[in-house]
Amino acid sequence: MPGASTDQWWITVGPQLDHEKVEFLDELLHFRDSHPGPWFLCGDFNMIYRAQDKNNGRLDRRCMRRFRAFLNRVNLEELNLVGRRFTWSSERERPTLELLDRMFASMDWFAAFPNHMLKPLSSDCLDHCPLLLQLKVNTDLKRRFQV
Repeated sequence: MPGASTDQWWITVGPQLDHEKVEFLDELLHFRDSHPGPWFLCGDFNMIYRAQDKNNGRLDRRCMRRFRAFLNRVNLEELNLVGRRFTWSSERERPTLELLDRMFASMDWFAAFPNHMLKPLSSDCLDHCPLLLQLKVNTDLKRRFQV
C-alpha cells in the first residue's frame, strides 16, 4: 500500500494453535515485508512477551523472547488496554490469568489514529475478554453546563 493514507491500512487477525506459534510469527513477518503502510495486528496470540502479563511464574521464556523479538523486528507497539489487566482465565479455583488477547499497531497507524481507546467488554460467559477499539475518541471534552 505505497503512499497509504489514513483511509487505508492493513489489519491482520489471528488466533493460532500452540504448535503453530513459530510458523504464525514467520508468516506475519513475511506478510509485513510485502505490505508496507499502517498496520494493525490483533487477536488471541496465546503468547505473552512480558512476565507481568501472567499472574504466576510459570513462564515460557523462550516463547516470550521470540514474540518480543518479532514485535521489535516489525516495529509494532501494543495499544494500551484501559480497565483490565488480563484477558483470559483458566476458570479454575485458583485460576491462571493472562493477557492473551491483544492489539498492536505500527507507528504510522498510531499517527493516523492518535485518538483511540481500547476497552474490555463483559466476559461473563467466556474464558476470553472481548475487546472494543474505539477510534476518534473525543479527548477534548467540553463542559455541558455553564455557571
